[in-house]
Amino acid sequence: MVTWTGCYIGGNAGGAFGHASASAPGGEVSGNGSGFAGGGQIGCDYQFSGGFVIGVRELLDYTSNK
Repeated sequence: MVTWTGCYIGGNAGGAFGHASASAPGGEVSGNGSGFAGGGQIGCDYQFSGGFVIGVRELLDYTSNK
């Protein structure tokens, strides 16, 4: 049986938009927000001879949306 190993690295970028509101007796609070969203990922996978695959990865994402 053939085994294989694969590693990867990548990135992403875009926008984030949101709306939030909360109400309670006596008042309501609401807000809108938008901003940058982006991040990256890195990882590796390994296939054993029996077909079992194990992998590790790390993801990091960020947004400036408040």
